Amino acid sequence: MGSPLYGRLALDGEVIPGCYEAGSLLWSAEGRRLAAQELVSWMDSPTTRVVVLDTERRTLIGASPARRGLATPRARCARVPPLA
Repeated sequence: MGSPLYGRLALDGEVIPGCYEAGSLLWSAEGRRLAAQELVSWMDSPTTRVVVLDTERRTLIGASPARRGLATPRARCARVPPLA
């Protein structure tokens, strides 16, 4: 197992700001929300967070706190608390 690969995320040709790990993408059942691991920084090791995007509005609707290491979406991105 190697290091995660991060890159741009484009939805219907529109690039979403940020740097995301492709293997982490998790769609909601209805396909409107997308959870992903976002790279926040990488000094000695990665700092990541899980973000939830509304794919119709192209907006960030939720995020976990950034933490050192890999934050991975696990289930039901519909239940992520809204941003403060």
